[in-house]
Amino acid sequence: MLSNARLLLPVEADRAEPIHVFLTEVADCGHFWAQISDPAHTHTLSLIHGQLNDAAGYARVPLERRDLVTDGLCVAYYTDPDVGRYLYRARILQLDANERRALVSFVDFGNRELVPFDELYQMSDALRLYPFQAVECRVANVKPSVARNPAGVWSLSLIH
Repeated sequence: MLSNARLLLPVEADRAEPIHVFLTEVADCGHFWAQISDPAHTHTLSLIHGQLNDAAGYARVPLERRDLVTDGLCVAYYTDPDVGRYLYRARILQLDANERRALVSFVDFGNRELVPFDELYQMSDALRLYPFQAVECRVANVKPSVARNPAGVWSLSLIH
């Protein structure tokens, strides 16, 4: 059984039926993040975004030093030039103590960003209850053509 509320996969996965998704981040041609495209998941994402960015404002409690750890959960700002600056849930991937910043992955979208330590905030218990809304996907046996790219890596022109 593939369906699992914590992994976001609907029962259609168990019946080998198509699952409609939005691609939210592409690492390369065979590695990407997707959100399930259905009303329930859209509603959940809206609830999360609303809690983080409502008019009253999210209680931005800075992460304590002990919480600045690899794989730790937090809340951080992401700025999109077309949309604006908003808070999103994130996971810390790497810490750079010298530069005082962290590489985070936004768990509901899959994109990554370097964020200063002083712009990382605690994630509320209520926000921790929601499953991550982005599913990491890899396509099996999809590799660059060695005839076209002897190095065996995807070129940026193919990815973007």
